[in-house]
Amino acid sequence: MITDDNEIKVLQCDGCQSSDSWKCIDCLWPSSIRKCVQYDQLVGEHNMSLKWFCDPLEKAISDSSLSANVTNYCEDKLDHLISVIERLMEKCENFDKKLVEKSYARDVSNLETRILQLDDRLSKHEQEVYVKFHFIYDKVQDSLIAGVST
Repeated sequence: MITDDNEIKVLQCDGCQSSDSWKCIDCLWPSSIRKCVQYDQLVGEHNMSLKWFCDPLEKAISDSSLSANVTNYCEDKLDHLISVIERLMEKCENFDKKLVEKSYARDVSNLETRILQLDDRLSKHEQEVYVKFHFIYDKVQDSLIAGVST
């Protein structure tokens, strides 16, 4: 509180305490009959919870509820984005598993085809060996019979 010789009562912002945040009581309460009582209450009691704030600080304080709403909104959006990302990660993991399963199935199919081809080749070789064996067996038999008869 500052009073000059003419008893002009002024208040300084209780928040920022800025040197250019002074207001005279007539500017604060131009039409109030009780302005002197209100002024005395503001400056007289040290434990008084009633405070005066300059316009910029008042706006910042009132916008803090807006800020809290914006913060809550942003947190809600962030939570939503996190849940979307988690679902996408699950889908990617499932996609990877399916891809591995398909790849495994393709590999198994390729191996089955290869085994069948090898089995066919082995059967052909067995047949050739069997034919050659019987051919040689018959030759040996013929040689033995011809050698015994001479």
